Amino acid sequence: MPRKGFDSLPSTAAGGLGGGSPEEGMARRITFSYVVGLAFIALLAFCLHLLLDSVIAKQNDAATIINIAGRQRMLSQRIALAANTLVLHDDGEARTLLQEAMALFERSHRGLLQGDVELGIVNRPSRAVAALYEGPHGANVTIQAFLADARLVAASLRNDAEIEAALQRLTKLATGRLLDQLNEIVARHEAETRETVRQLRNVQIALLAAIVLALIAEAVFVFRPLVRRISGYMNELYSLATIDALTRLYNRRRFMEQFAHFHALGGRTGLPLSLVVFDIDHFKRINDGHGHAAGDRVLVEVAAAARASCRSTDLVARLGGEEFGVLLPNTGSQGALMLAEKLRVAIEHAEIIEGGVTIPVTASFGIAEAQQQETPEEITRRADMALYAAKQQGRNRVALAPT
Repeated sequence: MPRKGFDSLPSTAAGGLGGGSPEEGMARRITFSYVVGLAFIALLAFCLHLLLDSVIAKQNDAATIINIAGRQRMLSQRIALAANTLVLHDDGEARTLLQEAMALFERSHRGLLQGDVELGIVNRPSRAVAALYEGPHGANVTIQAFLADARLVAASLRNDAEIEAALQRLTKLATGRLLDQLNEIVARHEAETRETVRQLRNVQIALLAAIVLALIAEAVFVFRPLVRRISGYMNELYSLATIDALTRLYNRRRFMEQFAHFHALGGRTGLPLSLVVFDIDHFKRINDGHGHAAGDRVLVEVAAAARASCRSTDLVARLGGEEFGVLLPNTGSQGALMLAEKLRVAIEHAEIIEGGVTIPVTASFGIAEAQQQETPEEITRRADMALYAAKQQGRNRVALAPT
């Protein structure tokens, strides 16, 4: 039997405790890339989560501010109506309504300027909104004048010219400048909210695009090489499981699997099937006389001769050691005899030179045509008996097993 040298061992075994094989380095790089890619995607997803939270918070805050700012318009009208009712009818219920509306209006005004957690206003107004309140003609001045007249009316116990003038100013502001300024403030809040949400959504789209690009990059630069390497390893494992490493022929396991398949197919179709087994004559003498490297060379050359002599539909395998097998679908015993004789001659005339010395090689053959009542193992046993008969008859010849 040929022996595999230490130089043919995998690099992981030959490398001992060294720095690792190139495959290990590649695996580490792929793993690192995979982890970095996942971490980046996780970071983007976390940022997207924070952004969505921010969008929701902004929308909630903006909705609260717009609601309270809009309510100021309603309160200004309620204050004006309650003040007129109080002056005309001196109604205690109107006074209470006026005071409550004034208190809520004033608190909402402070909250819109400075924030009020209880009202749900977390942030101060932007510069653009704050500018609408500031200045000698700003809303703040108008609101203070409006509230001052409302307080004067609410505190009065008589109907005189001063109260009448305060009521007229209050009513004029509520239906004129104050209402316009409050409308402008609400419109500014709404516009800023739309712009803020638009910007946040643009950032959200950018983050989603970045996540998609990261996933594509992960697929292209990590998963595709990983799948390719796994596929390569699977092909290599399949090759190791089915292909003889030295001769590159099918091994015994694969040969018997195919034998069972073709035998079952022949049973269904009635097509003939023949098995040829052969081994190299006096192979131990070749190993002992010329060395195991020469023995390996002989095995390789015999395998090449078998491939060259057989048809593309035939299945050639190394069954073990110096023994080979050929499965001949759709071929009876006479066709198998012709092929075996052709192969015997090819092996006998092959020029195998090792170390400047020509090594003479012959082989003995046994043939068995499959019978439907037999199993592949029984057919193989008959072919082995024919091979034994060929050796008994002097070797370098073909023998046919009886049916």
